[in-house]
Amino acid sequence: MLIKRTPEIPSSDITPESLYRNRRAFLKTAALATAGAAAAFSLPNIPPVREPQDPSYKRPPAGPFNTDEDLTPYKDVTTYNNFYE
Repeated sequence: MLIKRTPEIPSSDITPESLYRNRRAFLKTAALATAGAAAAFSLPNIPPVREPQDPSYKRPPAGPFNTDEDLTPYKDVTTYNNFYE
């Protein structure tokens, strides 16, 4: 027959009461740290942005709405107003 003995150290001596009372704050901090680490590792690998001056940069193909027309001169673009009151 199994006879249970009382533990030699009472449970109140193992963990200080102040730590026991703050266990929820500890669990919240641990959960936030775990979630933050998981979120950091779950981000996609984004390639670095290449500037158009970079020799390895390839111009994107022309879209269906591109035209061969000349651009309007800057002076005309900045002075013309088509607003009526």
